[in-house]
This record gives sequence, structure tokens and C-alpha cells, in this order.
Amino acid sequence: MAPRPNWKGYLKLSLVSCAVALFPATTTCERVRFNIINRKTGDRVRYQVVDSETGKEVPQEDRLKGYKVGGEYVLLEEEELNNVALESTHTIELESFVAREEVEELYLDEPITSFPTARWPTRHSRSFAKPCGKRASSGLDASCSTGANAC
Repeated sequence: MAPRPNWKGYLKLSLVSCAVALFPATTTCERVRFNIINRKTGDRVRYQVVDSETGKEVPQEDRLKGYKVGGEYVLLEEEELNNVALESTHTIELESFVAREEVEELYLDEPITSFPTARWPTRHSRSFAKPCGKRASSGLDASCSTGANAC
């Protein structure tokens, strides 16, 4: 099965932008996955969402998200979460390139790689590759100054 991009959008460096897709740089397709089996019956174990107090199964329409504050939960409906979701511009604005060793491991959660989404790579997409190709470097976007992303 062909890999699917984690994200599609644009890389922007100064006045130049390039449509890209970000893919995981590693694969999990060769990972061995085990099922949980009931030792007595040999049947596969199925997980259910149950009420922690009553032990009864909770139907999908009765489930909602909550955040524990003190000893109580603040309950949030899906519409409320959608209303506070950050709007995405689908653009990563690169501010600079730095040597890879200057980026703390903390910000390198999962290796990713980017590819131009245009049918034929343009001179613009090649201009993004040059700084990274000469030395092991990482692009820093605007949110990196707050400690959010190393791209």
C-alpha cells in the first residue's frame, strides 16, 4: 500500500512557496503486531468502552470528552472543540535553516520527509532542497521560536 501523507500544504521561504506533502520518514509496515487472546478459549479479546463505576458499556452517542480539574471533569461537546480549534493556513513559513545538532532532541518527535506535490518539481522546490543538501540541517518555522516545531 502506498504511504499516505501526514500533512499537505505549502512551504514558504521569503517570497517563494512550494506545495508539499509531509510523509513519515520511517515505516511500520514490517512491524509485528500481536492480538490479545483468551488463554482458556483461544478467542481474540475485544475491548469495549465501559463506565468506570457501573461497568456497563457506553454507546457512542453517550460519549463525550472531559478534562479533569481538581476532582471534577469539565465536559466538552464536539461542537465546542470545533469552535476553539486553531485555524490552519496549511503553510509552514520557514524563517531559517540551522545545523541539525542545534535542534534539541525534545523537538524531534518523529522523523518526516517532504516531497513536492506538483507533478514536476519546480526550480522553487529545488531551492528548498539546496540548504538541506549541503549539510545536515533543519528548517525552522515561525512557531519554533516558541519551542513548538522543528521541521
